[in-house]
Amino acid sequence: MAKYGINGFGRIGRNVLRAMTQSDVERIVAINDLTDTLTLAHLLKWDSVHGKFDGEIGHDAENIIVRGCEMKDGHGGVTIGSEISGGVRNVFAENCKMDSPSLDHALRVKNNASRGGLLENFYFRNIEVGQVAHALITIDFNYEEGAKGAFTPVMRNFSVDKLTSGKSKFGVDIQGLDNAPIYDLSVTNSSFDNVASGNIVKNLKGVKLANFKINGKTVDSL
Repeated sequence: MAKYGINGFGRIGRNVLRAMTQSDVERIVAINDLTDTLTLAHLLKWDSVHGKFDGEIGHDAENIIVRGCEMKDGHGGVTIGSEISGGVRNVFAENCKMDSPSLDHALRVKNNASRGGLLENFYFRNIEVGQVAHALITIDFNYEEGAKGAFTPVMRNFSVDKLTSGKSKFGVDIQGLDNAPIYDLSVTNSSFDNVASGNIVKNLKGVKLANFKINGKTVDSL
């Protein structure tokens, strides 16, 4: 079966896509354009001549920087998900402070097989946590629908350096799926104190730990 690419996504390229049947649209594998994906998605959805595009449009997010922030109450300090089927790449967070008994997670990714999407290259460093209610690092593919869905979520290359914490229920809560493990988790130069219930780890492949301690004891494996 033939696959298509659109070279240039200005007025002509967008009109070509609008004129295609649904089955043809599903065979588009690439769109080449200099403009960022957020702008291209908006221009396709809201055309000044042809009006609103009826189909569902998503786009990826990339090159996101979170720096020097203070997080308090809420579901997570730095949270990616859950509606991320378009994908998220290259997230950098550093020099942040988090502290509240009503803050559930410090670093959190939530996804499932109903959404899918490629998540890769997440980097965190110099994160200071007083306390959180659940875990310091949470990557959860069992969120809501969990494995019930037609898509395969992907998380790879999640790196944490110099994360310190004073109190939490769990250290890490990593839950991949049987057919969609979490790939390549790195935790270095980090210390989690007063962790009440250890770690939750399911379907994790590729782990790098160096100078990582929980409750004062060196962690060599997850």
